[in-house]
Amino acid sequence: MANNILLYNAALNGFVSSQLAGSQFDVSASPAAADFSTIVAQGVVFAALMDAAIPTDDAASPQPAGTGPISVVTTGVAIVPTTSAITEAQAVKTQLLQSLVFGYFFQRFQALANFPAPSSTNFAASLTAPIAAIKAAYLAAAAGAIYT
Repeated sequence: MANNILLYNAALNGFVSSQLAGSQFDVSASPAAADFSTIVAQGVVFAALMDAAIPTDDAASPQPAGTGPISVVTTGVAIVPTTSAITEAQAVKTQLLQSLVFGYFFQRFQALANFPAPSSTNFAASLTAPIAAIKAAYLAAAAGAIYT
């Protein structure tokens, strides 16, 4: 189960879109379905690790402190956006994480060329430094955002 479903999905979206936008696919030929499958499989592993690095962002302990919560404490699912403050926090935090992930991985790593297979422990180990860097930037930027 994800700590924060919204952040998991933002990390997945940022990773996959960065790899496709910065890809070296031959535009004159159609990439094989396996090429996309590998990118998505790597994105799923990355998203799970990125989500695990950020504690559950709930009303009792929003991440970072002083910001609006986005998840239910016991399940990690999104809080139903019943107020503008919740809607705003969910939009700000997910867009921020997706943009940071995209920015980090866009043309930095080519998933197919530079990463081990998604199922290998080497793949997860290769993500330790990127996840720490993205988490630090995310928490600092989320703390600096303006919330209602």
